[in-house]
Amino acid sequence: MKMWLSIPLNLFKSVEDAMVEINWYEKIFKEQIGLRWVIEEAKTKKVIGTCGYLNYEKEHNRIEIGYDLNPAYWGQGIMQETLGKIIHFAFMSMDINKIEAKVEPENKASIRLLEKLNFCQEGVLRQHEFEKGKYVDLVLFSILKSEYIELNEEPRL
Repeated sequence: MKMWLSIPLNLFKSVEDAMVEINWYEKIFKEQIGLRWVIEEAKTKKVIGTCGYLNYEKEHNRIEIGYDLNPAYWGQGIMQETLGKIIHFAFMSMDINKIEAKVEPENKASIRLLEKLNFCQEGVLRQHEFEKGKYVDLVLFSILKSEYIELNEEPRL
């Protein structure tokens, strides 16, 4: 699904389209392979995006992060703040050891966001997915729990 590529989703064309998406969120939660949250605008409570996890590999304590945000809200720090919270949740509440993200190389804004959140580029997954009639490369990023803790540790006096 596109959302896991960290690129904007196409807008829903019908209520049925939205229900298919919501049903998928419920399915991955029930199967314990993913978890998705909606992002609301603080004042209006309007849904402006989603974020969460997929491809939970419990035996390896590894999970993949994904996110999307309405373009009208880009560049406001919303996703950086939101992802910071769910990254903390994964490491501190789910006992995850590694969080991965896959991004199309052209998505420079998403790459900058991951770098701000201290993700490291691991490599390029060549022609990894088939999207809109062609194969696309994905850049693989990750952050480890040990790196997160080291970067967020309170300095000792």
